[in-house]
Amino acid sequence: MVDALSLVAAVCGWIYTGAWAVSGYPQVILVFRTGSVEGVSFDWAALNLTGFAAYAFYTCGSLLLSSKHPDIPSHVEWNDCVFAVHGAALCALVAAQCLYYRRAGIASGGHPPPTVRPGVAVCLIASWMAFAAALVAAATGHLPWGALLGGAAGAKVVASFLKYIPQAVHNMRRQSTDGWSVGSVLGDTTGGVFSLAQQATRCVQLGSWAPLVGNVAKLGLAAVSLFFDALFLVQHFWWYAGRSPMGGGAGGYGRLAADEARFELADVDHESD
Repeated sequence: MVDALSLVAAVCGWIYTGAWAVSGYPQVILVFRTGSVEGVSFDWAALNLTGFAAYAFYTCGSLLLSSKHPDIPSHVEWNDCVFAVHGAALCALVAAQCLYYRRAGIASGGHPPPTVRPGVAVCLIASWMAFAAALVAAATGHLPWGALLGGAAGAKVVASFLKYIPQAVHNMRRQSTDGWSVGSVLGDTTGGVFSLAQQATRCVQLGSWAPLVGNVAKLGLAAVSLFFDALFLVQHFWWYAGRSPMGGGAGGYGRLAADEARFELADVDHESD
């Protein structure tokens, strides 16, 4: 029975890792195809990068140091580390896309979306400075490594919660999810379900709540993701279904709505023939 549960937990773990890893690519591909980041909130991109960097530090640090430091939870698994490191790299690519295509929009005379808001930028800079100071304190023995890793885990959960709010508001203001890939949302939902399934299976296997409470970052990440994924799906398939963005700018940033309108006209002409 224990071996079967171990297999189920491992399968759930790698399914969630694959689903969450793949979920980032539809958005990246969509931006490459359209040459526009109009549908992407820059606040979301910045918070996502910071959160995944913190999660990569937490998962890798916990896995490597748990055997040497009893105050560090030992419920982090290898697939958690793979997912976190891959996610951080993908977030860096998205951030690079935002910077590149925003410059391209300005150069073409379009109306680029806003950059990271000053308040968000200040908070992120302060967070990175606090992390650097805490890292020095831990390295010099003035702060337990468990406390530093716990702080990184908490930062990931907070960043995950905060990052979705700007994107949800961005969709609401545009009255559209055009440029925001629903494929990424579906992949994210799948990852959240199987992440919770892996932790639940470990709880049954051990007869303890430790796999949940011992890895709060993973639990919180799945719960927050599922909540906002449900909101994005409602926005895409119900509230703003089939709508083009309001106030689309010229140049590369109005291209999504223009392409959609052109394809619809082509279909009408074809039917009339």
